[in-house]
Amino acid sequence: MGLSVRDNISPEMRKLLKKVQDKRPVLEAGGAALEGMSIQSFKNASIRPVEWEELAESTLKAKRGKGNTLIDSETLWHSLDHETRASEVEIGTDRFYAPYLQEGTGSMPARPFIPVSASGVLTPKAAAAVKDAFESEIMRGVR
Repeated sequence: MGLSVRDNISPEMRKLLKKVQDKRPVLEAGGAALEGMSIQSFKNASIRPVEWEELAESTLKAKRGKGNTLIDSETLWHSLDHETRASEVEIGTDRFYAPYLQEGTGSMPARPFIPVSASGVLTPKAAAAVKDAFESEIMRGVR
């Protein structure tokens, strides 16, 4: 998921952003905030864009009754990372199965862990965390 600064800050901060020479620290701060919120979403349902459905009976049977949705091994959340580019920061994972969990499939409901809706909108808590991180780093950059 790509994240730009301009779309996630107030109009006043957009003006100040123009004075920041190196925007990479601003992007890095926002990426770190979204990565952190994504990790928190595994255990805090209020950060997720939708509630995760309960595991299917067949899944519970295969897991021998252990029903910890998406957190059995913690592999997925430990694989989350962000990459800062010239004009945006991208958050993601190298786990091949992550898109199937985030978006769902024809036979499996979506269990999004990156706090962004299917239409690409950050959840309120994630948006606030990203905005705060961006704006804090912008203020540091103009000092």
